Amino acid sequence: MEVEKPITISSDATVKEAIKLMKQLNVKNLIVTRGSKFDGIVRERDLLLVKNLNTKLKNVKRIFARCEGEDIKEIAKEMYENDCYLAAIVRKEEVVGQIYIDSLLEVVKKDFGNVLAKEIMSFPVITIEKNQPISRAIKLMYENSISHLPVTENNKLVAIVSARDIIENLKEKDRETLGELSGKKIKYLNNPIISIAKKPVITFDENDKIRYLIDKMLKNNISCLVEKNLKGILTKKDFLKVLLTEKEEKILVKISAKDLNYYQKDFLEKNIKILLRKIKNVTKSGELRVNIKRVGIKKGYEKYWLIKFWFSNFKKVYVAEVESQKFMEGIQRAVEKLTRQILEEKETKIGRREIYNYLSNL
Repeated sequence: MEVEKPITISSDATVKEAIKLMKQLNVKNLIVTRGSKFDGIVRERDLLLVKNLNTKLKNVKRIFARCEGEDIKEIAKEMYENDCYLAAIVRKEEVVGQIYIDSLLEVVKKDFGNVLAKEIMSFPVITIEKNQPISRAIKLMYENSISHLPVTENNKLVAIVSARDIIENLKEKDRETLGELSGKKIKYLNNPIISIAKKPVITFDENDKIRYLIDKMLKNNISCLVEKNLKGILTKKDFLKVLLTEKEEKILVKISAKDLNYYQKDFLEKNIKILLRKIKNVTKSGELRVNIKRVGIKKGYEKYWLIKFWFSNFKKVYVAEVESQKFMEGIQRAVEKLTRQILEEKETKIGRREIYNYLSNL
């Protein structure tokens, strides 16, 4: 793992200067300093919605991925939790070095190269149809905290667009109406996203080993791969999951659920805790993802909950998908379904009676 000499930019520098430096260095993150002191890290996508390019970085959103030492677990955790590709090495508030995510990918490739893509890829894939306006892409990136959007035509992958693609084509005068995200007042934001998207898209198969995919990313100087059938998406950050879980024997949890009231959130949290306790009796590390949507098919029909629980132990993937008009009933069914799959995998060791006893106590 290589510790590099830090590349910094002053907090008094402007957004315009930061964008220019990022482009020159081909990076997505920059360390910000105030005087000689660490003052955060600015990400490329956070600059997208800044209306005035002359805004100083000290007035822009920043994240604080920092470590005192060179412990790989700590560095991976900082990058993963702060959703960035760079960690600053800071001692006594002074920036003494930086570690870019590519150094960690080399470790992942060496130690965990046989892990399959489907065990760490993120889903569901958020896409945009090719004739949708650029303003729609900005809105999707902002709402979902992402930097890449696969572009589709009739649900088929045809191109991909990144925050950088939008920034490089965005003129200063266009930024004044970005807060509205309507795309109707200025020509650029109303242009179809396909006009700035890149193609062909570099794809992968869900059963590919991640060592090949890391090589593919580094060779092509890209930070995102899309599963060929849109089953998932991989960014550099996704590869850190194996480092975090294997080193710490930890189950990562990612929940995507909107419009839940207090009681629904509390019920979900309690059931996830129950599920995790039982999973840890079988495996100590992995990733659990929960995706919950309120769906309505057509006018006149009651809306229903689409609930999906997904768990990977980096050897096998388990999925439980449930449709239910009642939220609590749906959560219980999904938890039971996923638990049954995981425990039945260990059936020869623990027996059906233990499975039955556990499910009866849910």
